[in-house]
Amino acid sequence: MPPLEFHFIPLHEALLPRLIDDWGGTDAALLLPTETSRFAAQRLLQKQGPFSGCNALTWASFKDQLLLCDQPLLKEEKRTLAFYASLDEESRTFFKIRHYFQSIELAHRFFALFEECAEAEREIPDPQTFIAAGIDWLPWQEKTLEVLVHIRARYQQWITQHGFADRIFIRNANHLDFSSCAHHAALILVDHLRCSAFERRLLQALCDHDHRVLLYYHLPEHLLDKALLQVRPCTAGDFPRNPDQQISLWTCPNSFSLYHQLLKILDHEPVHHVVDADAQPHALQHFLSPAHFHLPGTIPMSETSIHACFDTLLKVLDALLYDPDCGRTLLPLPVLLDAFLQPDLARALSATATDAKDSITHEQLIILLHKLQKQDYCYVDLQRTFFSAPFPERRSLQRALTPLLDLVANMLRIQNIAQLAEWVDAPGGIPIRRIIRSDELACSDLLEVFYQSLADFTAIAELGLIDDCASLFSGDARFANPRGILRLFLEYIKSRRIHINLERVEGERVDLLSLPDTQGLAYPALALLNLTESNLPHRPPEPFLFNDQQRQMLGLTTLEETKSLQKYRFLRPALATPQLHLLTIRNIEKDIEPSSFLEELLLALPADAVQGDKISDVDYQSYAHGFFRVDTGAALPRAIREQERFFELPFEAGDFADGAWPLSYYACKQLMQDTFGYFVDQFVRLPEWPETWELTWSKLFLGKVAQHLFDGYWGYFLIDQASYGDFAQIGARHGRRALERLFAPESDYYFCMPKNHELVYFREITLPVIEQSLQTFFRELSGRARMQPREARVYPEQKYAGAAEQQAKRYLSRQESGLEVDVLLQGRADLRLEAISSPHAFIVDYKTGSRADPLQLLFYELYYYLIQEPQRSEWVNSSFYHILEQRFEPLKLTLGRRTVSKADYLQAFRAELQSALLAISRDGYTPGRRRNWQETHLDDIIRRDQYQPSQPG
Repeated sequence: MPPLEFHFIPLHEALLPRLIDDWGGTDAALLLPTETSRFAAQRLLQKQGPFSGCNALTWASFKDQLLLCDQPLLKEEKRTLAFYASLDEESRTFFKIRHYFQSIELAHRFFALFEECAEAEREIPDPQTFIAAGIDWLPWQEKTLEVLVHIRARYQQWITQHGFADRIFIRNANHLDFSSCAHHAALILVDHLRCSAFERRLLQALCDHDHRVLLYYHLPEHLLDKALLQVRPCTAGDFPRNPDQQISLWTCPNSFSLYHQLLKILDHEPVHHVVDADAQPHALQHFLSPAHFHLPGTIPMSETSIHACFDTLLKVLDALLYDPDCGRTLLPLPVLLDAFLQPDLARALSATATDAKDSITHEQLIILLHKLQKQDYCYVDLQRTFFSAPFPERRSLQRALTPLLDLVANMLRIQNIAQLAEWVDAPGGIPIRRIIRSDELACSDLLEVFYQSLADFTAIAELGLIDDCASLFSGDARFANPRGILRLFLEYIKSRRIHINLERVEGERVDLLSLPDTQGLAYPALALLNLTESNLPHRPPEPFLFNDQQRQMLGLTTLEETKSLQKYRFLRPALATPQLHLLTIRNIEKDIEPSSFLEELLLALPADAVQGDKISDVDYQSYAHGFFRVDTGAALPRAIREQERFFELPFEAGDFADGAWPLSYYACKQLMQDTFGYFVDQFVRLPEWPETWELTWSKLFLGKVAQHLFDGYWGYFLIDQASYGDFAQIGARHGRRALERLFAPESDYYFCMPKNHELVYFREITLPVIEQSLQTFFRELSGRARMQPREARVYPEQKYAGAAEQQAKRYLSRQESGLEVDVLLQGRADLRLEAISSPHAFIVDYKTGSRADPLQLLFYELYYYLIQEPQRSEWVNSSFYHILEQRFEPLKLTLGRRTVSKADYLQAFRAELQSALLAISRDGYTPGRRRNWQETHLDDIIRRDQYQPSQPG
């Protein structure tokens, strides 16, 4: 039995070339720590010719070759599905698992724990063992461990009955088969930093079978524990130092300046390898050019157009809700808008569009949806009763939404995995080749990987892992299976890798590596970046079930051991590389500090051994100009925000039809505050769409609903006005009818009211307040209006008013306005009462939280009465009614701090409006001025007419 042979390679010498020189011409097996080192070894072996018997493979794959099993091994999603199927009711209750997706995290932790135990060759001990060793053992740990052991037994029984196996049950000596090693002259384990108990036994068993086993390490001999075959805790002082090493340290304020400094280093220094200490690639790496960097040749399926489209469809399915009262399936419009904003789904739907001449463009569809947003609509129903209302916009919207609604209806018919596979590329299904982008089709194997994954996914049902899809998913039975199967498919494909065929670029490029990738390799020059405390040491997830002390007793990897391995992986390349560049971040505001490993390295080096500097933040504007600037010698133009006239549009009387300029109250207020915004809204007709579309009861929407209730009362009143002796009788007679009409399925507000907890709050809390407020309003109305029902003409809202009450009326003639147009007023009061036998009138504006502006009521008084009959000023009264506060607010007029009469207030308004109009004729339409155009901290004004699409026809 030959013993293990140890070889220690100095840090300054490249390990892999030494191995290839020693063993390249033999039948040895090189067992490398990572895929990167395996590829590097293969490249070196290829230089020796095609007949080299030396073989390079990873240590993990070699171990898998030696573990033989006569049953198929479960992996990935098939494994977690079998895990879920084996759970009994007691286990599901204990871990609060109601459906498959809630079991995935537990399954991952379960398999990771028992794989570690198998590697450590330790069975889970009796709790008394911990107690006897003086280690804390809590009751919840004992119960959890008991349930996990029970699950393990059931899982093993379940997969055995179904003819499968799992590696947590075969990682032992009984399943080792060394026949595949017979042709190897030697087995060479390279730079394996920590051997588990199972791996030590495996190496010893190889020796027992007369195989020559060599262990090569790229570290000083005294740092290896030869009994345990693992690296001892080390410090920077434990490594020999190269006195000729050149080290530069660059401390940056943020990630952008760090990568900017890296690019400057690569421009001036012969550095061809960059090591990122961050476990996840930084987003800024997406901007790196393949002409200068070896970028990853694969991407996960989750970054492709196909996955994005399926994910969008899943969000649509997740948003569906069923209203049992009227048998409708509702789809929230905000989700619909988000779906159509996804280009991948838009491409799929364009293939299912019907009559081209009746279709509308994607841009017009987005505008129509935003219009519904401003009208407070929340839902469209799959039964399409939403489109039955006689509104042209809805009919246009129906044509555009039909492909998606048909697609969703077909998706809801999917009840099993086989039907999902049939739905793909079928008529009425999802057209995969239509979704995929042209660049993906030309430069990747996305289609091939997708269809292979779909076929493999379909095999899940054939393997017997799922007896009934309904057992996996929970929720509404109408949607549970389609939602669950689509989500299961996305989980299944998201980690698949897509090969990208990047254009071959001549010349040497920079390799992007991780710290584990550097094992066994040596470099003449190296840049180590993102050396911050959050990245190095990178704290792994909190251990499952056992704390560090308990894990140490069980022989499992502890947090300290993980930290020690990370330190070695950093110190070895940092001290072995002749030319080293270290890039870190220090940002006190964001609590980012350089790595403690870096600080330890700097303390171990002489003070004059490290050069470098602190990097200031990058001027982002100047940096961006560098990408586009052509050096013509001409000065750059002034910044847009410094060009005041860019935001000025000239006044032209020809913009007004028939020489009339109609103004509503809200338009008038905007005109006097921001004439530029007024022009864009009123003439260019580019409304500023709300940024978010939330299913919530805003104050504005609550006011509309409350006014709808008021108008409902008035509608019943107008049918039989003569029968009322007092306004107070209105609330008593028609309260219930008005409420029923509000919540009726045929009500337009049915599609506006959020179907969530806020609707319950409205019904139970807000609505009783409104009902009581209605009674208060009608009870006090007679006294405030100074008239009774039989002697009043009532105009509740615009739809009850005649044509004469809706026409704009001239307020300023051309001579008075100073323009070449007449200024007209128009408006719509919430409620207007006129006495039949006297000139008295009463105007009411309902409020549910917005500020009461006296000008609004006076504006209505002007429009309805005072322009033509100014003598009625004392006979016309106005009042706000605050619905939620259940109170009237009589009109109070002040200028500054002085109370004024109605005549004085109207005179001041007329003068202010004339002044604003004269300014427009002189200066054009201008935005509200800043105090200083150099105030860069203020938000820039945006020319919305330059950046937003125009509305359809």
